[in-house]
Amino acid sequence: MQHQYVQGILTEMALNNELSCLIRDKAARLSGQGEPHGKEAAMAKWFCCESAKRAADLAVQIFGGTGFMDECPASRYYRDIRAATMADGTTEIQRYIVAREMGFFR
Repeated sequence: MQHQYVQGILTEMALNNELSCLIRDKAARLSGQGEPHGKEAAMAKWFCCESAKRAADLAVQIFGGTGFMDECPASRYYRDIRAATMADGTTEIQRYIVAREMGFFR
């Protein structure tokens, strides 16, 4: 099999993308129904951002040295997702929100 390693990376990206959509949709559905959704929204941001960060990192890896060059879209994605992980609270803040919503902190 040619490029088996790259195929494995791409399937991992596809799986995490699908899971991101599911968790996002659950949070959106709860919000749309007027239900409590703080935990689900925090989990969605946490999981989606971490998945995107991993995908961007793997994309740079696939492209090798070219992945760091500004001409390569993977380079821009890598930089952009770092900013997105900090907007509306870092991953650590999202984890705290989830723990609080689960009753670990009062």
